[in-house]
Amino acid sequence: MAQSEKSLNVWETLLAGYDLKRIIDIGTYKGFHSLYLLLYCLNRHDARLYTYDPLKKWGGSPLMNLLNFEKYYKKWNVFEHIEEIGKTIQEDGISIVFCDGNDKSREFNTFAPFLKVGDVIGQHDWNTEYSKPEDTEETRKKYNLKEVLGKQCDEEGYLRFFVKCE
Repeated sequence: MAQSEKSLNVWETLLAGYDLKRIIDIGTYKGFHSLYLLLYCLNRHDARLYTYDPLKKWGGSPLMNLLNFEKYYKKWNVFEHIEEIGKTIQEDGISIVFCDGNDKSREFNTFAPFLKVGDVIGQHDWNTEYSKPEDTEETRKKYNLKEVLGKQCDEEGYLRFFVKCE
């Protein structure tokens, strides 16, 4: 999994704190983090995973094959499908959008306008050369996105999550 060891603790806290209906995972990469998110969704029975990446780098895992991972994955450049992904985010129930593709800040700024009150958006590689806080600051203010799990995210080091407030 291309996440830090502590990231699963943050994810467990986040997922337990929301009655979510879908996870939009941008940046499937090798798929192991997406598989973790899929297992969570399947266990809930009423939550769905959507995972996107323009490069299919995953495959061959017996568990992925067993769970028909292909059903949840789209080999898409998300910037060519903004409206379709936006409609998915806006469906009834809480959406969690995770920006971990090739342009995390652009993904954040592109999909934040689709969030409903109570939805969550997060970024990986926060405060690194891949994802500068100042690149999303205007969007966070404009759409009233308030940080959640800040202390846990600080301890983990690479994640940041925000909830859409009224």
